[in-house]
Amino acid sequence: MKYQLCMVDEYGQNSIMSNSTNIFDLVSQGKDLVTDINVNNALTSDEKKRNWEAFFVEFDDENIIYAGKDNKGINIVYIIDKSGNLETNFLDDIEDKVKIFLGILDKKPWYAFDEKNNEINDIKHRDLMAKTVYYIRKI
Repeated sequence: MKYQLCMVDEYGQNSIMSNSTNIFDLVSQGKDLVTDINVNNALTSDEKKRNWEAFFVEFDDENIIYAGKDNKGINIVYIIDKSGNLETNFLDDIEDKVKIFLGILDKKPWYAFDEKNNEINDIKHRDLMAKTVYYIRKI
């Protein structure tokens, strides 16, 4: 099976970033791109925390992969079972916690928090609007 690493920018434009037969390689590439955008710039650590531009959706279970939106605009995920089979589900039907990965900052994974210092765990959160999101798509 073949997959694509895709992104939707703040203007709603879709782009294909990479192709692979290994979905986990694309997850790693997506997280590297997010880190590059949000971390590898001239801003201080505090400024970076207030001015990030891109994110990657993560789950506690690494076998759940965010797959963007379907043709009806509904967020979907892929679930990889123990046999390596891929099942498509709606994000809203998943009980696993959503985490918004922003990069590796100060050698630690960095996740999105709102202005009240609450972790953002909803893909529809207002702080995620007008940001670039990376996701994996089966082709």
